[in-house]
Amino acid sequence: MFLQVLFNISVMEINREEILLALQSSLIGEIYPAIRVVVYKYIPKNKHFVLRYYLDREPTEEDNENVEIVMTEFISNFKYSDFDKIKEECCYSDELISQLDIMDGIVYCRKEYK
Repeated sequence: MFLQVLFNISVMEINREEILLALQSSLIGEIYPAIRVVVYKYIPKNKHFVLRYYLDREPTEEDNENVEIVMTEFISNFKYSDFDKIKEECCYSDELISQLDIMDGIVYCRKEYK
């Protein structure tokens, strides 16, 4: 903070549109039938970012690797200093999509008939 005041450095937050664009491009070719919903959460104050997959079955090691690949693609769109902490999650849920925690937003959602 001191350097920001001293050198008049402005801290720019990443906006929602930048996040969605980067996530959507990172998901190209990475969606498979078990993925129900992909959501994210970004906390600008702490520079924390969470990417969560909701699956229609228990997560496997391949699911965890896939979400890591997508996260790597996503963060490559930004400066190293834009994030202090990142977290990938894969969760099984058979709840209705309307009942899921969508955090800051849905990036992908498959059509379901329930």
